[in-house]
Amino acid sequence: MNIIIRIANDDCTIYQFNKDFDTWKPLAKLLTLAKQLTPVSQIANASLAKQGHTKETTTKETLTKEIYSGQSPQDIDKIIEIFSKINPTIKWGNITTRKSAARLIKRFGLDGTMKMAAQICSVQGEKYAPTCTTPYQMEDKLAQFKIYFDKQKGEGVIKI
Repeated sequence: MNIIIRIANDDCTIYQFNKDFDTWKPLAKLLTLAKQLTPVSQIANASLAKQGHTKETTTKETLTKEIYSGQSPQDIDKIIEIFSKINPTIKWGNITTRKSAARLIKRFGLDGTMKMAAQICSVQGEKYAPTCTTPYQMEDKLAQFKIYFDKQKGEGVIKI
């Protein structure tokens, strides 16, 4: 089709793109598709039918098991209540927040998590204290808070 040109030398063969578009040759015949095209709307509707969780297929029980992972919703609410004192706009139904609280309770127990949350909330706004207004941020910044509290005790080195 004269789109790529071959230049042969004694040393090597060079292939290059033909920039003279007028010398290009068209296809001998038009290509036809053997398969019938499916309209986009039918493809979109088919993919919608394959979605997993919908209002009809997701039950409250399924969501509760996924979110709480063995923790009682009341315990998670206790943790969120602590943060609501410094963050009055906290979203109680936020799944990420609730999952973080459940993981913290599972790891540190309810009392330990409540004590940590209260201590973290009490230092908000202090110089060099990490900012934390949700259980998710608490979970994410635990190492930073450990360093901060160790420095506040006068311990320059963290002892593990």
